[in-house]
Amino acid sequence: MRLICNTRYDAPIIPSLNLKWNINEQLILRLSYARGFRSPSLKELFFNFVDINHNIRGRSDLKAEKSHSINAIFTYQIQSDDFLMKFEPRFFFNNIDDLITLAAVRKDEFSYLNIGQYKTLGGDFNFSFFSSNLTLNSGVSYIGRYNKPEDYLMPEEDFSFSPEFKTNIIYDLKSLDVKLSLFYKYTGKQPGFTLNADRKPLKYFIDDYHTLDFTLSYNFKLEFFQNLSFNFLTGGKNLLNVTNINQSAPSIEGFHSSGSTILPIAWGRTFFASLKIIFE
Repeated sequence: MRLICNTRYDAPIIPSLNLKWNINEQLILRLSYARGFRSPSLKELFFNFVDINHNIRGRSDLKAEKSHSINAIFTYQIQSDDFLMKFEPRFFFNNIDDLITLAAVRKDEFSYLNIGQYKTLGGDFNFSFFSSNLTLNSGVSYIGRYNKPEDYLMPEEDFSFSPEFKTNIIYDLKSLDVKLSLFYKYTGKQPGFTLNADRKPLKYFIDDYHTLDFTLSYNFKLEFFQNLSFNFLTGGKNLLNVTNINQSAPSIEGFHSSGSTILPIAWGRTFFASLKIIFE
């Protein structure tokens, strides 16, 4: 139980309850409920961040977030002398009043707003495998989002569901002292929000996209530097070269018109390399 004092926002009593049940040596059940409260940060209220790449302005009339969260997680694990495997399905429900989110006010200007009522409902399934030379983590999720902004002019909608998949693979070649890492993520089509000329929140959708990163790490020593060891790291980020994705939305200047705009995601495919010298 938490008690919060905030001179600007009314903070409720924050209870939470967590249950862990070891059904047997392989199966574990976790259940949790929590009440939530978050007041806007000083950055969200007052900070203006404007440079060649950003135009984000605080909003002093933001309300505080209040929420309820319910989670259920099952863990089933198989363990031997050589490996450990985990299967973890999870189910969740979140109900948030006055969620604070960043939204486009104009084409090149962003600010914060409160979503009147925001809910998420869904589940995910994670698989993990650990051995002496291989670590694998994969997960798939299906998340539904429900939005009901205050004074919303459009009819009430159901949950908007979107998928997500991610995997992280680390392979350790111990004989060569080389470690390979690969990270992949798929982000499905998602809803977002913007403001029209009357400062009313409008819903739009962001297209799906893929990201892929890769790193190689190599540890070695040189005979004539006995007191030194070296670590060479190289790799690439955003190897699929995702820079911009489409977002289809009602026009920011007017509610009844619509169009498609570009949302910047990253600066493109990049490569890196570094050499660390360790004194022993």
